[in-house]
Amino acid sequence: MMTQSKLTLGLKERKRLLTTVDLMLVSGALTLSLWLDTLSHAQGPSLDLFAPYWPWLLLILLWPLLAHAADLYDPKASINLSRSALGLLEATTLSLIPSLILPPLFSAGSLFHSVALLFILFYFPLFSWRSLYVGLSRLALFQRKALIVGANQSGRTIARTIQGQVPSVYHLVGYVDDDPTKQGRVIEGLPVIGGSEELPSLIRERAISALILAASPAQSLPESEGESVEIVVVSDLYEEISGRVLLEKDDSHLSEHSVNRKRSIWSAWLKRALDIGLAGVGLLLTIPLFFILGLAIFLDSPGYPFYSQERVGKGGKIFQIIKLRSMTPGAEREGRWTERGDTRVTRVGRFLRLTRLDELPQLINVLRGEMSLVGPRPERPEFVAQLRREIPFYDNRHSVQPGLTGWAQVKLGYAHPLRDALAKLEYDLYYIKRRSFGLDLIILLKTIGVVLTLEGW
Repeated sequence: MMTQSKLTLGLKERKRLLTTVDLMLVSGALTLSLWLDTLSHAQGPSLDLFAPYWPWLLLILLWPLLAHAADLYDPKASINLSRSALGLLEATTLSLIPSLILPPLFSAGSLFHSVALLFILFYFPLFSWRSLYVGLSRLALFQRKALIVGANQSGRTIARTIQGQVPSVYHLVGYVDDDPTKQGRVIEGLPVIGGSEELPSLIRERAISALILAASPAQSLPESEGESVEIVVVSDLYEEISGRVLLEKDDSHLSEHSVNRKRSIWSAWLKRALDIGLAGVGLLLTIPLFFILGLAIFLDSPGYPFYSQERVGKGGKIFQIIKLRSMTPGAEREGRWTERGDTRVTRVGRFLRLTRLDELPQLINVLRGEMSLVGPRPERPEFVAQLRREIPFYDNRHSVQPGLTGWAQVKLGYAHPLRDALAKLEYDLYYIKRRSFGLDLIILLKTIGVVLTLEGW
């Protein structure tokens, strides 16, 4: 139900706009650079001269993946100019790495000349476009006036989430709720301005262009059909904005978050092929590193450098995970959470955790089929037993193979296993609902960034 007449774009439309213009600018920059090179040839510009450079066209296909990994299409990051500038710097730099192995772009110049010119042609038009986008996003003309239907826990959560975005796609006017004890109150800075029977008049009088449903549509929208408004379910909107599933104990929409969505057999085979290929190559390349790290671990804290530990895998099956030891020998048998500043962590162990190199031996678990490269991180059985008692739907994260890295790890960073367990589960369920080959590649690219910037623990 999107019959908008105003010049406003929803989250999905904004993402499509950003992607389309980005691809146009990247394609234009690449075409211009190739055309400039043909000018140096005696016979003048010719389309035939483009033939040796066809591999460079792969940059156009690579850009959306790199841009996603740099959060350039994230709803919050895309309206923050400083974050967009850093994201563009990251994505542009990564996109030019293939220049080291592709044919020289400019026959008359050096490799440095080629890369420098391409960087300028890529970065500055993209930065100018993103600056314009951020400026337009701040105009009231491009915001949708919205009512939240339901001042329940989900309604309050989405209100906080939207108000945390500056600027936002939505300008919140207030709540509509049939509970007479809530009407007239101010909740999360927004007034409860009426009940559902008043919706048609409120839509007309307040020029409302969007309704965000935090309560059952069957009960809350008895007379609003036919109005020219966008209707958004709160759980869907929350996922688009935050990249996580909304889990609220007192709201009925939880039953919608079934994560047992079956994938096609081709998708499953593709994921397994990616796991075997990358894990196999990764193990071959890192064997020398294992010897170096193993020696460093032993010299810092005498004892066997590797250890195995029980973890809960797909379907609740217990398996032995393999890790490089980052704590004093036997520390993991204490069965308590590891926190920042934990005295059991050795000096070498701190480095291993910051770079997540302690997880590298789990490539063996991936080859065995016990894990995947990407998926929810596996937890210890005793911790799972505690968390499944305290958090609804916790076992849903065991519907897929656990991963060497995951959506929660790249989005949430270091998280306390107990205090942040709900947030981690929300990210894990988001991944399980939307898992795809493209999302796996984005997570792997983000993980490389975590390793290089020492953001792990």
